[in-house]
Amino acid sequence: MNGLTTRLQQELNRIRPATVLIVEPDPYLGRMLSEYLADYTCQIVTNGRDALTSCQQAAPHLLLIDTNLPDMSALALFQQLQPLKLINHMPIFFLGQPDDGREQRMNALEMGVDDYIAKPFDIVELQFRLKNALPRPAQSVDLITGLPGWPAIHQDLQARLNRQDWTLLLIHVAHMAAYQDVYGAVAGQRVRRTIADLWNGVLDEWGELDDLVGVVSAHEFVVITRSPQPNQLLAHFQQQFAAASRRWYSPAELAAAQVQLLDGRRSPLMTPVTAVVSARSGPFATSLEVIDAAETLRQRQHPTTVEKVTPTLQAIFATS
Repeated sequence: MNGLTTRLQQELNRIRPATVLIVEPDPYLGRMLSEYLADYTCQIVTNGRDALTSCQQAAPHLLLIDTNLPDMSALALFQQLQPLKLINHMPIFFLGQPDDGREQRMNALEMGVDDYIAKPFDIVELQFRLKNALPRPAQSVDLITGLPGWPAIHQDLQARLNRQDWTLLLIHVAHMAAYQDVYGAVAGQRVRRTIADLWNGVLDEWGELDDLVGVVSAHEFVVITRSPQPNQLLAHFQQQFAAASRRWYSPAELAAAQVQLLDGRRSPLMTPVTAVVSARSGPFATSLEVIDAAETLRQRQHPTTVEKVTPTLQAIFATS
């Protein structure tokens, strides 16, 4: 496993499953819900008082409340959560009784309860409702480029692994660290945003509807495409990158095809270095295996050289 894959594995390890607090007086139903919601970290309490205490100690991502609590009504519990300022930060679902009337359901929804599911309920439907209400990894974005980050890339790629119509492009922007060493962090961020815009434009014009471009590090981008001609996408990007990069350097630097670093040494201009891995390159069991194969291929085809930057900037890029 190479350095990039190791760091992405560590990032996945830090992603914790969403927490669901189940407020259910029936022990059997509480255990059943916990088993069917095994993708989440479930905590079970049997009354409203314990639910309040639990929320005060550590607010869950979602609250599932049975409307037949022994110590208070579900609406009373809902109202007592409001002063804790939790209502706007987590979805709250009611599990209603079979004889709950329409007026009771409407009253709860009007007060702000996110969903009201009457028993007997379809457990698969409940799973989908919770999934749609909880935060998704796909919502994670890189703050500089606005592109999906690694959790979203992982989710998208993992879902495609049993298909044969995908190709992954790994784009490493070589010597970006050196450019940022000379021109500063703000200029480096502008470059990253421009690269994101270029890829979005390429995919809009020549890609497929469900193609994805994302960021895995400060100088590495990933494109997942169903295009039957992924190399043409790369060619369009390379052409546009070459044109855009002429705005990032002085005429003298362009003529010399290098920049002078702050310590007097010289570095080549930025250039995209790519690797292409497809479903035919597999089989792959996980998204990390795909990234590992692409990074290994890139390093073999374009042997990595140590970029000539200051030690401080080297450390920043090593952890980006």
